[in-house]
Amino acid sequence: MKSLFVGIALCTIIGMIPMNRTKAAELHRNATSANELETDSVSAARDLFVQSLKATGRDRLLGLRKSFEQLELAAAENDQLPPALTMWSRLLLSVGDQRLARHALQQATATHAESPDAYVLLGNLAVSNGQLAQASLCYGEASRLLASWDENHPRRSPLLAQVAAGRASVAQARSRLLAATAERELLDQYEATALASLQEWASLDGENAGAHQRLGEALIAAGNVDEAIVAFDNARRLDPELPITEFRLAKALLQQGDRTQALSQINQALATSSNDSQVRLGAAELLLSLGETESAQQQIAAVLEMEPDSTAAKLWLAQTKRFRGDWQAAADILQSLSTDNPANFEVAHLLALTLSEIDSPAAPQRALALASVTAQRFDQLDSVSGRRARISLVWTAFVSGQTEAAKKSFTELLKTGISSKQVSGDEGYYASRLLVEFGRPELAATLLTSMLQRVEAFPKRGACEELRKQLQ
Repeated sequence: MKSLFVGIALCTIIGMIPMNRTKAAELHRNATSANELETDSVSAARDLFVQSLKATGRDRLLGLRKSFEQLELAAAENDQLPPALTMWSRLLLSVGDQRLARHALQQATATHAESPDAYVLLGNLAVSNGQLAQASLCYGEASRLLASWDENHPRRSPLLAQVAAGRASVAQARSRLLAATAERELLDQYEATALASLQEWASLDGENAGAHQRLGEALIAAGNVDEAIVAFDNARRLDPELPITEFRLAKALLQQGDRTQALSQINQALATSSNDSQVRLGAAELLLSLGETESAQQQIAAVLEMEPDSTAAKLWLAQTKRFRGDWQAAADILQSLSTDNPANFEVAHLLALTLSEIDSPAAPQRALALASVTAQRFDQLDSVSGRRARISLVWTAFVSGQTEAAKKSFTELLKTGISSKQVSGDEGYYASRLLVEFGRPELAATLLTSMLQRVEAFPKRGACEELRKQLQ
């Protein structure tokens, strides 16, 4: 073991990322899990690790060696802790060194073949890198090892919870990959697997706010709003500082048609985190969904006072103008943003669509020119950005009078499909208009129905409703 550690330590010295005092302080607080922090030996190991990263040469080597020895002592003293190599990998992960952490974990699977801990962390690493098949294998091996453990083993339930969380992440990642395809049966299977895994996670780790929050999100996606509200209530009870829980709950209440309670949740989040610009922008988005345009604009103005150069806040300000039908004012804001951020996809994309609504001879041509540049940059129709850019290009070409070119380009887009989950409400409206114009009204009706089932408002919702009535 000593020689093994020396090899790891030497690799650490060679490969460790530079550490400043701020990063070291973060590591001091967050390096180990809650269970590990309960022992003096683990705390001592963590402190030594932090101090060693501030040192150089021989002092660093000696410090890292002593840190690992403390972890070995901790693991020997307490069977609630994983093997030392697994805890060492956590320290490496906390400083962002996945390569060395993976090396330590692979050594752990060989040295401690009966321990599932390393397989769980290897699975998490694989998920973060998009290696879903590898992640599934790791979680499967962890489950196999856990099945042989006594039910009263102190680490069994926490590890089962981590496996359930990991399997949910794999299933949800696979669902996202399939979202734009026609593989409905397989997609439903992955979503059901994710939901079942999240329910298992929340059951095994009932005091984990994140487990309940993710379960609530999956329940909303499955249409189980009542159960989602219960899950979000649990998350809020466990961690009142989670503003996203308030907003997710507000969306669930909106789906139930309870506008009053939804607004109450928004106000509660604002009261808790009024100095957080992200909370205010999240509230602005939901307020727009409630039709509270004036209140949304007040939240955006407050953010711009805190952060005058906030691109996100200016984008939402432009959106409030679009909700009011003031397309010119929205275009002016977006044009200013585009000048400062010429490579920003959302700014260019929204500006093109906004210009297409302005009643002037020059605006449609400007919209088409901008959409053409964006579509050239994002020309892969198998990507979400590529499909969105193509909708903008086809629509602006159509309103500019280039009907045949628009039709040809739109036919290419239809071959890849238009998923209501991957376009905004306005993009869905423009695509529906094009479907009607190009002789596919049945597809337009289906897409419009999906758009109108959304909780959130969007400027073209009224136009969507009117177009669907015409198609009935």
